[in-house]
Amino acid sequence: MRLAIDIGATKTEFGCFDDESVARYSQVTPTPNTTWDAFLELLRNAIASAEKEVGSVDDVGVSIAGMISPPGGEVYCANLEFLSGRTLASDLQSALQKPVMAANDAACFALAETTAGIAAGYQNVFGLILGSGIGGAAVVNGQTVPGGSGFSGEWGHGNRLDHAIKTLHLSPRQCGCGGSNCLDLFGAGIGMTNIYFDYSGEESNARSILSSWQAGDDLATKSVEAFVHLVSDALALLVNIVDPQIMPVGGGLSNNAGLIAYLDAETRRKSLGKLQNELIVPGKYNTNGCLLGASFL
Repeated sequence: MRLAIDIGATKTEFGCFDDESVARYSQVTPTPNTTWDAFLELLRNAIASAEKEVGSVDDVGVSIAGMISPPGGEVYCANLEFLSGRTLASDLQSALQKPVMAANDAACFALAETTAGIAAGYQNVFGLILGSGIGGAAVVNGQTVPGGSGFSGEWGHGNRLDHAIKTLHLSPRQCGCGGSNCLDLFGAGIGMTNIYFDYSGEESNARSILSSWQAGDDLATKSVEAFVHLVSDALALLVNIVDPQIMPVGGGLSNNAGLIAYLDAETRRKSLGKLQNELIVPGKYNTNGCLLGASFL
């Protein structure tokens, strides 16, 4: 049995799937964000728990909210600094004494959707993550496209919004990647809360903001409109370059159908191609696609 692990900025999920992609074991726990030793303890406990439920864990597939460099397998993870610089797969393999494969979470999600989800049968797919952070990955003819540096599909960092945030009267921010004003700071779940704070001076969360937006609240509406403006600009450029046939979305924000429909309409309106049909859609595995994809590694 393969244990799949999805390491996110706030939580880590574990699962074992059968041949029908049905979870036979699952566990969710907060991600330790301090030390490697605490992280290893979490993984060892999860393996022990899984083996009690489903039998021997023979190998491990890992999805991580970070980029993995192809030459040496080093991880770059802006939101989990204690993992950055580690050769995650080989380090875990040594520590756990089991074969380990690792990939970016967006790549795992896109692989799940292309293999068994809403994008099955499409040749050119770009999977999107809109959760705590932003991610993306291309799958062509059923294969992920890793690129030369491991940063293929990265559209949330290095995408500086200096001019746009001035126009929208948003506060500049420093990013964990070392840059500033990255789309990830304004376009993910935390981005929506950042925008709302700049407009209202009040702390909130994406779920509450979206609920208020759908109820017609003025500040929430202003915040969501700014959010969609920034994200759809970036996605329209991505669509012009990659020209995907479908873009399944995973992560917490994908659960709001109204937001995804709004984002889809604005992205298609701004794209050069004449895209009449829906392009950006909630994934079939929008809540556990990264985990399922890790089991396919």
